[in-house]
Amino acid sequence: MAELPLKSKPRLSLPKTIGWLLLLLLVVGVLAFTRQVYDFYSGIRSGDIDPIFDRTFGSSVSNRAVSPNVSKSDLLRLQSDDAPSVGSKEAPVVIVEFLDYGCPFCKQSFEHVRQLVTDKPDEVRLIVRDFPIEYLHPGATKAAMAARCVQQIDKDKFWSYHDKLFLNQLFSDKDLIRYAQEAGVAPLLFEECLTSGRTRTAVETDIALGLQSGVQGTPTFFLNGHRVQGSLDREAFDAIIKWLEKQNELSKTKL
Repeated sequence: MAELPLKSKPRLSLPKTIGWLLLLLLVVGVLAFTRQVYDFYSGIRSGDIDPIFDRTFGSSVSNRAVSPNVSKSDLLRLQSDDAPSVGSKEAPVVIVEFLDYGCPFCKQSFEHVRQLVTDKPDEVRLIVRDFPIEYLHPGATKAAMAARCVQQIDKDKFWSYHDKLFLNQLFSDKDLIRYAQEAGVAPLLFEECLTSGRTRTAVETDIALGLQSGVQGTPTFFLNGHRVQGSLDREAFDAIIKWLEKQNELSKTKL
């Protein structure tokens, strides 16, 4: 019996295939760009993005995430007197830093911010809050608890202890006790505090406050309520402070 010849299926030529792939990539690219534009303007409207601030400091701030919309109530909690601080309480610029003593990026920033406050104690106040990320930096939580013990025992010794934690970043009990002795903290009082674990609540309260305020990593700085995430050098701090001073002048002019 005679069979009808089978019709061969049409095949796309190589140039047509490439053409369709390029068209598909173009469509995907346009959709992605449209989504970015939408997210950008949505961020501006919600306050999560400040294009002027970002353009001003984009070259200086690494891993940045800026928001000028920390609420007044959150700002009061961030700047409360329960956390360690240095600088005048009347300073026009208040820096709140969420830090992790085991974080290498915090270590990069700590000398710059400490020197800044040393140079400008009447202009800048620094408040530090704990945000240890234990799974990344084992021992960071206990280091934060130890620093809070020093704050409770002798506030004047806190900053010396704070600096030793960053300079060494070794957090065994033996190391933590040695730093306290080097800082001149009463050893028996320090060991009793560290062993009791009573400062854990203060550390956990800071973590909760940080999460509530949008902290996602360390270091995160709040400069008069503007959130900047990432390691900052002295040049970046000076530029941001200059910008904040201009904003203060504009606010006074409007009044």
